[in-house]
Amino acid sequence: MGFLWCRKKPKNLYEYRLELTRKLRGKGYTEFETWHLLRLIDGLMPLPEELIVPLRKEVDRLQHPNPMPYVTSFERLARKEGRQEGHQEGRQEGRKEAILDILETRFGDVPATVRERINALCDEPKLKELLRRASVIPSLEEF
Repeated sequence: MGFLWCRKKPKNLYEYRLELTRKLRGKGYTEFETWHLLRLIDGLMPLPEELIVPLRKEVDRLQHPNPMPYVTSFERLARKEGRQEGHQEGRQEGRKEAILDILETRFGDVPATVRERINALCDEPKLKELLRRASVIPSLEEF
């Protein structure tokens, strides 16, 4: 099954991402390496909102066979504060991190000016757009 075949069919994309995740588990990557590869895959092959939760649950089950899923520090903070705001801030921080990780992976060192501009952003749609753009832009200069 190839990625291009399933791009227009979300359920097929879900199955393909799940297959990639299973293959990563069998390649002997550390949990840290697997997590970063999954973040890259997420940036390159975004799923529709309705398939994100089922995929996350399945990935959690694959990575941690015990029933207790990993909860990020941002999620814990949002729960503790009891505000949607904390969850949104956590999502924004995660996207900023993902953008920088992808740029570093693709182009090496990211200049401080670029880092500062990304970290200063609070606009969710803009961060989402930059995450996708970081995955496909031909050079850091064009980013």
